[in-house]
Formats: sequence, structure tokens, C-alpha cells
Amino acid sequence: MGVTQAFELTKDCKAIKLVDPQKEGPCDIDASAVSYMKFKTTEGRLLLKQLKKMAKEDVSIGTPGPVLRLAHWDQESWSFPSPVATMGLASNLSALHLSTAPNLSLACNTSSTNSTTTQQVTSSSGLLYSAPGLSSAALPLPSHLPMDVYHELNSARDVVWPLLANVLNKMYSRFYKKSEDFIHYDGPPTTQKAFAHGRRKLATKTQILKLLEYLIIAEARLSQMETKPNLSNSQVSRFKSFLSKVLFPCWIRTRGVDPRATRAIVNELQESHGWKAHLCAGQFDICVARKAQENPGLIVVSTDSDLMFVGAERLFRFHPKGTRFYCYPTEDVIRHCGLETQEEWVAAAVVSHNDYDPSVGRTSFSTAIKDISVIRKNWARKKSKDLSVNGYVKELCRRKDVHHDVVDKSLDSFVKLVETPLDQYTQGDDEIDESIRRIVYRVEALTLR
Repeated sequence: MGVTQAFELTKDCKAIKLVDPQKEGPCDIDASAVSYMKFKTTEGRLLLKQLKKMAKEDVSIGTPGPVLRLAHWDQESWSFPSPVATMGLASNLSALHLSTAPNLSLACNTSSTNSTTTQQVTSSSGLLYSAPGLSSAALPLPSHLPMDVYHELNSARDVVWPLLANVLNKMYSRFYKKSEDFIHYDGPPTTQKAFAHGRRKLATKTQILKLLEYLIIAEARLSQMETKPNLSNSQVSRFKSFLSKVLFPCWIRTRGVDPRATRAIVNELQESHGWKAHLCAGQFDICVARKAQENPGLIVVSTDSDLMFVGAERLFRFHPKGTRFYCYPTEDVIRHCGLETQEEWVAAAVVSHNDYDPSVGRTSFSTAIKDISVIRKNWARKKSKDLSVNGYVKELCRRKDVHHDVVDKSLDSFVKLVETPLDQYTQGDDEIDESIRRIVYRVEALTLR
């Protein structure tokens, strides 16, 4: 993400060249950007592999009895039904409308039941719940279970994170210099970047709804197979095919990078692999911008165009698909776009569509550049003029008849280098990952029957 159109407007700049970071000076690496897909997909595959291994080694897995249900989406986050609601969900999943689910290779026909019997379920924390079954229409608001409930899942993560660090270490060693380069990972989200986080959340909504459909199908199919006294191997095989080709890939695509995983990887990269790495106090953008003030020749590696506006001398843009790096020299790029100073360049970013605020009056980055050029010409004969970023921003906002406080977050980030980390726990993928664990364990129990 970043400033919309920024890379697009600079694509014809002759100063942009293909580079090899290992042959350049020390680089500050935006690890949250350049390794994001590698991080989350590798972690997902390793976690799935470890869960399958643990399921095969769990001698108690075949113990008969009811199990806790899978997570559901409540329009804001994933959650498990409360202990009371869990009992009703088990007996009413078969009545859920599945007509919107994709046409899959397995049958998902189930019969509707309305059980009101009292059932008991033991959670992974050892707590025993007992309650009558409820209809799905009577489910209360979702209840978020504490993180330490998921003992088996967290045990799997403890095994996976060092393995993930090994993979990332090999990736970084291929492109960067361990003795010189510095790896930064984003810390807690900030209020200034809430706009970008909201856009990302909206962009993944479709994928989340797909995952919800697949979890409903998996729940219904599992419940049906678990009630069959004579289960054929072909039925289990078809279900495993659905999991491996549909559900598990969707889960890996949908899950994000957990803050706990990031902290663990930073520690592993430092202690086990000898990298200079740290977790930023907030976001990488501000962290590296402050460093750039003390080091004007700073080289930044990222996929985010925002990094062209924080004072770095050169941005090495990483293209994950081609594993290539292109150097964007900031001063050359500014002149190529028709601007003269860093202040004009940053002002154009502030008022256009970026990670911090909506654009001022739907101003695109290219339009902002043209407007600033006009303002400069109009101010050429004026004695009193404010050529700072704030001066240009106020004039641009005045022309759009918009108060300049609408871009306060952008000014905080690009000019003041201020950020306000959110003082709250950022929910990871506990419920989704725990649902995958439950599926893996239940399938293994079916295989052993």
C-alpha cells in the first residue's frame, strides 16, 4: 500500500535501476512488508504439519464424547460460541443454509435435528461445561475465550516459530548482509494508520466469508461422519481432499501475521541467526523516518511507496514475485514528477490518498502535483509565502474548501513523525487456528476408527 499512484507516476523515471542490496550500503529493511506473504503462508503450512503430527501422537484422540465447535464470524472478528451456545450449535449445524457454498466434490446433505439434551464438554483448559442444547436462532453474543485456553495450539506454535525463523533467515541471507543490514518489524498498530488497517480489513472480507462457509461445511460433514457407525475409507478420503484443496488453502490465505509470532521471530533472528533485528515501537514508517533524520544517506527496503516520503535517500522496492529490487533515488524521482523540493513532494502525499487519511476533495497524487506546481508559480512574485509542507497543505485545502485538520494523521506521520500506538491486544488468529486444530484431531479420530 502507501500513497496511491506514487509508483505509477515514477515508472518512466530513467534514474530507477535494478540493484542488488548485497552490493549496496547498509539497508534498513521493512520486514513486515517484504516478508509478509512468506511469513504467513510458511507459518500456516508449518503449523498444519505440526498439528497433524501431534494428532497422530495423541493417544487420547479416539476417546468418544462431544467436542467443542468451530469458530464463526460475527462481522467484526472470529469467536467461538459461548459454552452454553456450543451445545445447541452442534445439534443445529445441519439446519444451516448452505446453498451459497461452492459446488464441491463431496456431498453435504445432513438431516435437521433439534436436540435439547444436556451435554458436557471439556475444553482444552480442562474446564467442564454442562448445559442444555439451544437452537441456533437463540445463540447469545459470541464469547472470546482467553488465549491460554489453547494449550495444544500454543505447543504447536512453540515448535513452529523457530522453524519459521529458519525459513526467513534463509530468505534474508539470500538478499541482504547480516553484518550490516537492519531488519525492522512493525510493532503495535497506531491510531494514525487506522485508515490503512480499515481498508485491509475490508479487502479481506470476501475471503473471510469464504472461510466461514468452508468451516460450516466442514462442521456439518464431520458431525455427519461421526454419527455413522459404518464409515467407509472413501468418505474420509473425500473429506480430506476437501480440506487439503479448499479449506486449508483458504485458511492460510485469510490468516494474518500474529503479533506474538512477530515477537518470537525477532528474538529467533537475533539470538539464533545473528541478525540485527527489532520490533518497532509502532510502525516501520515512523521508525525509519526518525532514523533518516540522523542518517541522510539511509537506504530503505520496502514494497510500500510511503517510504519515498519519510526522508530516506533511496528506496529499494522489493518485487516478491520476481525477487528483484529497483532503486528509487528520492531527489531524481521528485524532479521527474515535476516538483522541486522535498516539501512539495511530501505535501502532495499528505493531501492525496495514502495510508493515513482519505484524500482532500478526492485529489489524486498526480492532481496534487499539478496543483502544487500552479501554487509555486503563483507564489513566485509574493514576498510572504510559506514553502513548508504545512504551507502547501493549507493552501491546497483552502482551494478545495476543506479545513486542513482533515489530514492531521498524515501530517503527524509524514511531517511530525508522531504516532500513537494502540494500547490494546491485537487479536490474532486464535479462533481460526484452534478450529483447524479441532478439525485435524477429529479427522484423525475418524481415520483410527
